[in-house]
Amino acid sequence: MALLSYYLISKRYFIKKSFKILIIILIIINFIPNHLFTIVLITNQTLKDVWPTSLYIERDAYKILRELSNIKYKNVMCNRDLGVKVFVYSQNKVLLGHWGTTPNLGLKKKEFRRFCKLSEISYRKKILKKYNIDFIIIGPRDGFEFKDFNKLAEEKISFGRYSLWKVKLEKVKQLKKIQRNRNKEKIKIKKRNYKIQNLLK
Repeated sequence: MALLSYYLISKRYFIKKSFKILIIILIIINFIPNHLFTIVLITNQTLKDVWPTSLYIERDAYKILRELSNIKYKNVMCNRDLGVKVFVYSQNKVLLGHWGTTPNLGLKKKEFRRFCKLSEISYRKKILKKYNIDFIIIGPRDGFEFKDFNKLAEEKISFGRYSLWKVKLEKVKQLKKIQRNRNKEKIKIKKRNYKIQNLLK
């Protein structure tokens, strides 16, 4: 993009040849440390992984998303850096994604940070129910407090420093739904019996 912009400007305005060469050299020098070195680091990752960006993804995180791709169209909670990649790699919905497509981004970021660092079950349960979360991806930079967390979710799989958890509240939601359906059926039966009794009178 920088080279293209420079080319268009140089076509419009007169610039000396020596100055043109200098600008091109500076653009190339600036490109190397910002991009090529990052790509080399990403392709040779160790346990001390580099900080992920919107363009790159850590190997362990990629494996988690590949695993998640077998379970589509669920609600996933994770940090925003990973969240922007969740739908692309697994076609699941995410609580924290791209800043331009995440409603109430600031509020959700605060809620996620508190969810990670506070082991208060009542608060965590409230957030899981509020956003109807099905799966949680926990990474090395989330500062997650695992105390009593297994009461709310069960670990499905882990790769390196990343783990995928399935929320147990889903079972509760299913039982409530079944109970609601049963209650509806009982009401229908009562109404039907009432109509029959009126016809027989």
